[in-house]
Amino acid sequence: MTTPAIRCLTLIACLWLGTTSLARAQSAQTIAAEAAQGDAKAEAALGMEYTLGRNEPQNYAKAVYWLRRAADQKNADAAFLLGLFYLRGKAVAQNDEKAAKWFRLAAHQRLRRAEFNLSTLYYFGHGVPQNYPKAAFWARRAAHQGYAAAENNLGLLYTKGQGVPLNYSRAAYWFHRAIQQGHLDADSNLGLLYARGQGVPQNFVKAAALFRLAADKGYPEAEYNLGLFYGNGQGVKQSYSKARHWLRLAADQGYAASESALGVLYHLGRGVPPNNTKAAYWLRRAAHQGNASAEQNLGVFYNKGLGVPQNSIKAFHWFRRAAHQDNVNAEANLGTFYARGRGTPQNDSKAAYWFHRAAAHGQAAAETNIGILYARGLGVQQSYTMAAFWFRLAAHQGFARSQLALGTLYQHGHGVSQNNVKSYFWFALAAKNHNKIAARNLKRIAQLMTPAQIAEAQTLIRHDDNNHQ
Repeated sequence: MTTPAIRCLTLIACLWLGTTSLARAQSAQTIAAEAAQGDAKAEAALGMEYTLGRNEPQNYAKAVYWLRRAADQKNADAAFLLGLFYLRGKAVAQNDEKAAKWFRLAAHQRLRRAEFNLSTLYYFGHGVPQNYPKAAFWARRAAHQGYAAAENNLGLLYTKGQGVPLNYSRAAYWFHRAIQQGHLDADSNLGLLYARGQGVPQNFVKAAALFRLAADKGYPEAEYNLGLFYGNGQGVKQSYSKARHWLRLAADQGYAASESALGVLYHLGRGVPPNNTKAAYWLRRAAHQGNASAEQNLGVFYNKGLGVPQNSIKAFHWFRRAAHQDNVNAEANLGTFYARGRGTPQNDSKAAYWFHRAAAHGQAAAETNIGILYARGLGVQQSYTMAAFWFRLAAHQGFARSQLALGTLYQHGHGVSQNNVKSYFWFALAAKNHNKIAARNLKRIAQLMTPAQIAEAQTLIRHDDNNHQ
């Protein structure tokens, strides 16, 4: 089952408005009276009452008023909540800088939720200059106080080497700690480490079990990864029907990678009857979220008229979107469209540009096509030497068209020294890969060779066979 790779780890910004541990369980009248006299704890408590609509009608404006009075007296709980109001733009103009200011005041008093939120602002550069070391500093402080979300985020920072040295073992340690407190992201993130063997011994069974824990609680990334595991039979018994089940759950939550993978299942008919219309539906959903794999595949569907009316202009549109996200196959396809004038005006220079990009990533068809452009001088300065360079790269990947082309260059001495033995060798490999033109050329070149040269070429072929066994 060919599906997208496991998604990269991401930092989860969980900026949470929760209850605070305000002191004094007093009557509403007593709190109001003491707040009016400037008691900071009472002011904070009254601000919370207005925030939650508990004992007082919910009123965010009054909540902000009392929280600011308490925060101005450096009350940590009030400063934290006031920061959340500024972060969300509730009863005040949204202002990340002021949110950071109040989170910092609370964080310096070791309020762990404020430490966590300040870490997140530093990570994304919201309200403060982006600073990974400071993000790690504040995440570590909250994590050492047992704040699960901070433990998870600190683990993520270690997987990326952002603000801390890259260290998968430390990442696994912090994910373990977060899991002990039931943090869903940590289940999935530790599962990824086990899947990749990073910081822990590779163990697909443990990875699948961790994905299952998070997936059972509706976490879409875990549902997606569990679907991939069922599709590939990693850590679980292979089952396309179960793959479809988990991928569909994540797709129904709008998880783009899962929508894309589900489209592939419908196209291939794995776990479901083949249905290109449904495949196109799911690919389109993922593509509209910017999933490069889905954009590339949707381009193929429009190019071939699979599940959608054939439309070269739309195919070009989706290939271009995917190519601009460095999708190698889309880069190669976009080059082909420019070379042939399909869905866009013909342009050899742009074709060469996109073939070059794909070829630089080792895409064999693109290596072959840029070789052809060099051989013909289309969009690039004509050069048999460069043509031979690119044909050779693709030929070593077993690409028959390049093997045929390289054999032809050796036959005529274009860009390489004329050599019938090497010509025979490459024609023979292309013929083994079912290229009919190469099979004909092989017979012709053999007529120009001595028995000793043919024997030498066949020795090269046997050596190549041994290297690929």
